[in-house]
Amino acid sequence: MPGHAYSQWRNKVKRLFMSMTLVGLGFLMLSNFFLNDSPQKILQPPPPAPVSSSAVKKLLEEPLSQEKPVPVPNVESSTVALTRPRVGKVSMIYGDRPIYNRALASHEEHSRRHNYPMSILRTPIIDRKWNKYLILLSTVLRELEKPEDERWFDSDTVLMNLNLPLEVFLPPPNLPDVHMLVSQDQNGINNGVFFIRVHSWSFELLNSALAYPRLNKNTQLPFGDQSALGKVLEENEYFSQSVVYCPSRWFNPYRRSENGELPQTEALPKSMVIHPGDLLVHFAGTADAGKLEEAMRPYIEISEQRRPDWNVPLENTHYVKQAALFWDTHVLPKTEDTDMLLKVIFEGE
Repeated sequence: MPGHAYSQWRNKVKRLFMSMTLVGLGFLMLSNFFLNDSPQKILQPPPPAPVSSSAVKKLLEEPLSQEKPVPVPNVESSTVALTRPRVGKVSMIYGDRPIYNRALASHEEHSRRHNYPMSILRTPIIDRKWNKYLILLSTVLRELEKPEDERWFDSDTVLMNLNLPLEVFLPPPNLPDVHMLVSQDQNGINNGVFFIRVHSWSFELLNSALAYPRLNKNTQLPFGDQSALGKVLEENEYFSQSVVYCPSRWFNPYRRSENGELPQTEALPKSMVIHPGDLLVHFAGTADAGKLEEAMRPYIEISEQRRPDWNVPLENTHYVKQAALFWDTHVLPKTEDTDMLLKVIFEGE
């Protein structure tokens, strides 16, 4: 099973999946997940052989450097634009907070290295974070007319590993009905960062989330736009059946310690905090508590130093094998083995 999953992922990387949108409270990527929306038959791989949790952990912990490296495209070459999907970035920053611009610089450098176009909204249109859904609606509608992808990122995230391409997290082409990737935490759905496909489904979902407080005035939404999105997914199978919940560390982890240097000191599971080599760190809730700059500054300084212990090459991270196991497991019938695999993926290092 592990070998089969890894070889499958290598083949998928060569095709570079299709494009998709990563949306976030500081980090939002919009991209064309699939350019061809015609029905596709999902091919089911053969059932996996029984595997122990210790075997899975060993697989995930093995460095890839002993194997032939997974081919990562040279984003500077002229062939990349022809072979990889266009992934762009969209965000909003307004108000006089220099710390946001320093955080934005980390995303700009990541975009430069991977050839992701980026645009920033600096004037709010409606109330606060609800602008996110409005901007996404506009972007999805525009991108439905052309084969380009955008990515949204919020201003309270810092890009920590410039070497990780966003495509590593995307599902394979044989999952055409997966339109959103999102994570969960102790408060439920976390829309700090999430992927959303450029598709009419996404336009409908964002419209529903934006309209939810107007149509449900007696419903409490403790986290505003985030709670509205969670309610829409809870109450509508049409939307929920196309959402996949991914490990928080993939694209939505919290800080591990105040200065980023010490081992974990935050009272959160290890699976929910950033580790060196992870993509980014999200500072949810710190702005409301008046501690945003204090919390972000140490991680921004680490990011600006471009340190090799944080900027780990893709082939030396666990993401190659972990993503393969995750998506292979997703299409298999639900069994004790698949449940165990997912538990290891979500909770393991």
